[in-house]
Amino acid sequence: MGRIAPGVSLSCTTFALNLWLSCSRIGTSSVLDLQQIGQEIWNMNLRKSNRYVLSCPAQYQWVSAEGLAQNSSGITRDVGIGGVFVRADRSPPVGAKVELSIALPNCEDTGTGMRLHGEGKVLRVDQQSAACSGGFAVSVRLDASSP
Repeated sequence: MGRIAPGVSLSCTTFALNLWLSCSRIGTSSVLDLQQIGQEIWNMNLRKSNRYVLSCPAQYQWVSAEGLAQNSSGITRDVGIGGVFVRADRSPPVGAKVELSIALPNCEDTGTGMRLHGEGKVLRVDQQSAACSGGFAVSVRLDASSP
């Protein structure tokens, strides 16, 4: 399960606490029930804008805790006005400042079309599991440029 940066989803935390308290009053307090409730909360869409499924190559850079420049690449899972989820084997840590570049397909010809660029902050890192590929969510404002 992913990690959320402190303060990012206070409303979700409040909701989770209220839901847990409600469930404990009606006798739903087993670990399995709480795990199911947690998964439902995790799957809630708390975004302020729509995300669109878009699978495109993404390159990203960040600076490690040791001050070393890091570069890696992945594939976008979805893109929206305020953020992107990138499927990746190597993710920056929660809170890291990231430079992100996404290569859009060329609709008229083969090859790369426009590029989306932006700087943002990593909000969540999902570890790879049997159920899903790993990756990270980044809050970012993207600008377009020609190839």
